Formats: sequence, structure tokens, C-alpha cells
Amino acid sequence: MRMRGIAAVMLAAIFMSSAACSKSKDEPKEEPLPEGTILVNEKFDGTNSEVWATAVKGPVTYSIKDGWYSADIAIADTYVTGAWATKTYFQKGDKQNVEVIQKKTAGHEYDKAGLTFWFVNTKNYLSFQIGDKAFRVLQRLNDVESNLITWTNSAAIKGNIGEQNKLKISLADAKILFYINDVHVATMNAGPVETLDKIGLRIDKLDFTPHSTYLYDNLRMWKSK
Repeated sequence: MRMRGIAAVMLAAIFMSSAACSKSKDEPKEEPLPEGTILVNEKFDGTNSEVWATAVKGPVTYSIKDGWYSADIAIADTYVTGAWATKTYFQKGDKQNVEVIQKKTAGHEYDKAGLTFWFVNTKNYLSFQIGDKAFRVLQRLNDVESNLITWTNSAAIKGNIGEQNKLKISLADAKILFYINDVHVATMNAGPVETLDKIGLRIDKLDFTPHSTYLYDNLRMWKSK
């Protein structure tokens, strides 16, 4: 059963530590498309996204502004929120990759955010998150959270407000690889994980400032050869 399978990932976690408001003013560096079969190349240039929906969920507004997918948390309290795809893109056996540009434009240094993957429902998923200095891989299993890879400092992270970080996850040959700004920061045995779907994001607002805002761009999913 897949839920039991998630727990098996905990037995296989190993890691390797690594040794930046509008889009028009601070546009991500244009990069060539990766080699392989492109499944998603979302630049958020329209009013809707084929992957992540725009919506208002309690104090959180998910919208597309100036070519960015924006998640704005307007509450002077701690809060955890997320968005996720409504469909799958990969097939078992594919060499799978997903990457996105993430930028925090408001909030506190304690805030964390990143890519959610292997999303089953809001109670069961994995998430690759970064803070201002460190990263982790989180498991949420039957509504109980634990770290498969504990918070690990990485010089690859750009931790200041307004700086962009490119997050990438790859699944191939029974391994899950994690990258920050093209630096390989961790590897985890895939265990029962056979697909990165469904892909989402998760934001942990961990302070009492009025707003925390994260922007996303260049969401790409592809199959490697």
C-alpha cells in the first residue's frame, strides 16, 4: 500500500552536504531547455497556470502577477500552506526531473519554503524546503511530520530577501537527488517512490510579521533520456 511505502523511505535517507517586486525588474536568468522530453515549461506569463491554481484560501492568496506565481500569506501568526498540481505528468520508470525558481519578497528569516513531491493528499507527501541558510527533506505521513533529511546548512542557498534560488529534484535509478542553484546538495534512496507526482509547493510561515510572500517562476518538468 502506498501509505506504508512512504514510511519505508525513512529507512533509506542518506545525504551529502554542499560545501535570489516584479518580474520585469528582477527576471530569472533565461536558460536553455534541458535535454529530454519537456512535459511542463510554465513561465506564468498568462492569468492562469496549467499546474498550480490561483485561489484565495483563508489568509493565503495564490495569484499570478508580473509573470510570477505568487503565494502571499496575510496573517500576523505562524501558518503552513501549500498548492499542488491536480494531475500527474510522469510515468513509473521515467527518469524524472522538476525544477523551479523560488524567491521570497516578504517575511522573516525563520520562514521556510520549497517543492512538494510525491503528493498523495494534504496528509501524505514529501517536501524539499530551504530556509535562509539550510535545507531539509520533510515527510508528512498520515498527518505526522518528520525529517528524512534533517536541516543541513548549505552555502548554495541565497538567503536574503529578494534573492532567487533554483530548486531541482531528480528521480532515477532508485535515487532521489536534490539541487540548489545547480549544486547537488543531497541524495536519498527512493525506496517506494516511483514518481515525483504530484508536484506542489509548501510554505511554512514561522513568525508574527503581517505578511510572508514567495514568488515562483520557470517551473519545469521533464524526462531525461
